[in-house]
Amino acid sequence: MANAICERAIGELARELFDRTLIINEEHLRRTLTTYLVHRNEARPHGALGQLTPAQAETGPPAPVNLADYRIHRKAILGGPAHEYQIAAWTPGQPPDSYFRAPQGVTEGSML
Repeated sequence: MANAICERAIGELARELFDRTLIINEEHLRRTLTTYLVHRNEARPHGALGQLTPAQAETGPPAPVNLADYRIHRKAILGGPAHEYQIAAWTPGQPPDSYFRAPQGVTEGSML
């Protein structure tokens, strides 16, 4: 059982991190792993937890929000292999042009 868990963790790290990142030395490896593990445990949803992050598993899911009412900020993790999205604070009276929009000529499917 432990071997299967280790193989899954190593495979996840390879697919989501090491296949996209050139590790230069041991210090770079430690910083990269630390950053990725913080992202994995605090921001990345897990299917086994009902799409909650491990940090949310104890408290339950957050209340639903209508994302059309907010601006969204995207933050690249480790230079781009992963991204985190957060609701940005804004004044409700702002015009709809200030919402997050895809660049012109980019379709929704092509952003994945």
